[in-house]
Amino acid sequence: MRLLNKVLFTGLCLTASLAAENMLQNEGFEKGMSSWGPWIPAESVAHAPVIEIAKQGAHTGTSAVRLSSTTNSRFAVGSYPSIPVAVAGKYRISAWYRSEAGAVVQAGLPGFVMRLNFKQDDAPPGTPNKHLYVGPSGAVSKGIGPKLTVPTLPTEWTKIEVVVEVPAQSSSMFVTFFSWGMTGALLVDDVLVEKVTDDVAPNALVGQN
Repeated sequence: MRLLNKVLFTGLCLTASLAAENMLQNEGFEKGMSSWGPWIPAESVAHAPVIEIAKQGAHTGTSAVRLSSTTNSRFAVGSYPSIPVAVAGKYRISAWYRSEAGAVVQAGLPGFVMRLNFKQDDAPPGTPNKHLYVGPSGAVSKGIGPKLTVPTLPTEWTKIEVVVEVPAQSSSMFVTFFSWGMTGALLVDDVLVEKVTDDVAPNALVGQN
């Protein structure tokens, strides 16, 4: 019996050690907008896009974040504070998303984008961040282009997941979710950021054209 208990205990410890350690806070939006903030660029302010917590239809739990607009716009919700990362380290980022019925994506644009903003914390003021864009299909690029676009967005919860390698001269990262060129609403829930081992291959970058 003692041997069995020891085996069971060892197995539980191993399972716990293999469980993903989420580097994000409030990853499921159960605490409202805590640790998240809106970003609406100047050209989209007049469109009056809405970023809010939806209390129905979440992927898990009772809440998800909802981005909606009645005009094709570009706006986002992003994590804060920044997440410390290791130079050349590899990280898996995933989330669940879906559009609401009636959402329409503008031709040539992705509708939904996950953007990873990398920065060097001790860089001089004004130094631009380095960005990686992840489209609805999971394609990763340094910019928005046709290979990130899809004709429609799923109305059922769909997982988006990538592994990326931290660019040189970067020490922290923000995770940002965009409504990018669509009318209607989309929801995001259950975001995960975890460090993976060096032997995990990152997603290949696709061209912008």
